[in-house]
Amino acid sequence: MSADEDRTSHDRWVRLEVIFHAAVRLPARRRASFLRMASESDPTLTHDVEVLRRANDAAHGRLRRIVTGAVEALAGRSGRERR
Repeated sequence: MSADEDRTSHDRWVRLEVIFHAAVRLPARRRASFLRMASESDPTLTHDVEVLRRANDAAHGRLRRIVTGAVEALAGRSGRERR
């Protein structure tokens, strides 16, 4: 890979990261129009941001379930200890 290709690849990753972080902060109803504008209608970039966003949402969902389960288990144990 040439230095120019390295730089282009790096710049694309930086751009993808910036757009991703902005997109996840937006309400779902505003995300599609933001992505079209921010990616300058680059369908590959839009797709890559969406893939990252869905993975992020899935990871947050799993984490939320783990934490909820742990809190419920602790609350149940705490309730039994008071009896």
